Amino acid sequence: MRNLLNFIFRFHVAFLFLLLEVLGFFLLISYNNYHNIRAFSITNEVSGEFYGQVNEATSYLNLRDVNEQLSRENAALREMVRSSYLDTSSLFKPVFDTARVKVFEYLPAEVINGSVNKRNNYLIIDRGSSSGVKREMGVISPNGVAGVVVDVSPNYASVMSLLHGRSKVSTVIQKNGFFGLLKWDGSDPRYATLIDIPAHVNIAEGDTLLTRGASGIFPKNQLVGTIESWEINQSNRFYEIKVNLATDFRRLQHVHVVKNSKKQEIDTLIQNTTEPDV
Repeated sequence: MRNLLNFIFRFHVAFLFLLLEVLGFFLLISYNNYHNIRAFSITNEVSGEFYGQVNEATSYLNLRDVNEQLSRENAALREMVRSSYLDTSSLFKPVFDTARVKVFEYLPAEVINGSVNKRNNYLIIDRGSSSGVKREMGVISPNGVAGVVVDVSPNYASVMSLLHGRSKVSTVIQKNGFFGLLKWDGSDPRYATLIDIPAHVNIAEGDTLLTRGASGIFPKNQLVGTIESWEINQSNRFYEIKVNLATDFRRLQHVHVVKNSKKQEIDTLIQNTTEPDV
């Protein structure tokens, strides 16, 4: 206590000066309109900048919730369009292809886990058998093909992505109709390889590649990717085409599971003949 009193006594002139400065400033802004407004403006600017930064940070942290809400609203709008002319009693909402023969139904799902840096990569989605998901159903992303369901539990499903050593997708070059098999070589998650295209076929960088729909797992004409570059295998005179995949598996969050109501019929026809290509 004595030290505190000594300190105050030693600097009492400085303390008195500061007190008078504060009092003078208060009187100035209280009885002078210009200075009052100016002080309020400065205070408001500082507080506004602070709360603006807080709001910006909060908005960033809430982006996931906003994205999920937008995804739900988008799915709801698409379902409303379908329900205007198709049955809405089931969880899946039917969409007929242009030939009005195959019926494809789409179920929105979220990717809750997955890998891209392994030799054989899988996705886990938050839909399972209780939602009607079964093995060998296709999975597509907003940008293109993603994979095929290989295992199902009541509430979840495991998807073999295109980034898997056993993944094979029957793929067609849009501009000329030639088709081959899309495989992944296990190196870069951005690219895959298209094989079985004869070297005499005219191709170009940027050519669009689509699903052929050979086994009915995917609808025809779903985007697979674009041609990045190519080499010719001199032993068989076939291309080895580097494909820039349409789906970015490193950022994949939202997908749709595809059900083909005619798939069992297709499987019966191709059974015991060849291994199905998707």
